[in-house]
Amino acid sequence: LVSVDPTTGQAKPMLVEGAKDYPTGYALHEDGHVRMATEAWDNAGKSVVGYHFYSVDPEEAKATLLASNVKGSGESGNPEFYAGYHRGVSVDGSSVYRLGYEEVTQMTTQGLGVTTVASGSKATTKWVPEPAQGHDFFLTFDRLGNDSALSGGGETFLSLAPSTSKRSRSLDVVQWSIEDSNTYEVIASFPNAHPPRATGLGTLGYVATTLSGNSYAALVVEYGMQPMLDRWSIAVVDLSSPKNSTMHPLSPWSAAGIWSASGLGL
Repeated sequence: LVSVDPTTGQAKPMLVEGAKDYPTGYALHEDGHVRMATEAWDNAGKSVVGYHFYSVDPEEAKATLLASNVKGSGESGNPEFYAGYHRGVSVDGSSVYRLGYEEVTQMTTQGLGVTTVASGSKATTKWVPEPAQGHDFFLTFDRLGNDSALSGGGETFLSLAPSTSKRSRSLDVVQWSIEDSNTYEVIASFPNAHPPRATGLGTLGYVATTLSGNSYAALVVEYGMQPMLDRWSIAVVDLSSPKNSTMHPLSPWSAAGIWSASGLGL
């Protein structure tokens, strides 16, 4: 674990106590602790049999084991198989989330894996099919906090998703919930916002999003007449007035094919 002082850039590497083996998943909770997963190996140390889930105090670099799972022998119909590759955490911190395919190698069954990691329990995972309505697969997800104007309580998310009703397949910001199937609303719509692309290959690369209170931002690509003219832009949504969304091309011009996005923060 490396902490960085944003005022000086000073980096401080720390060995995390209480956890071992390769980290696969992580997500920062509002309590300041990181929900982390690592590979769990068999007693002979020859194969990965599951994942250990921890709560990590980044100030002290100490990990507390919450729960472990058994991944099983195959991915087909088995949400436990990739459960440790989470990138989100619930409001109460008792569950972690993985957005993507249930069967990764086959690229099938898009949805959200919800893994319960309450302290002292066996970790168990259920698969929630993605509720896309008029959209292709969700590209991102950010959980709404209680300080958001859109928060209705419970587990509600914002996702960037390509619109299937637009010829351009430009991205919309969609609000949805795993607890209420009736919660599905386009919060903001952008006329020219996309993931990166490559000539002859189609979509190739990632977008990035961040959410803090009522401020939502996404690093997206504004398409030009041809891929070499594509450029990175910041799409901004004020959740207290989401229809007043804006896009701001990066300045100076930043060609989308030159570098890739790895993250975005507020």
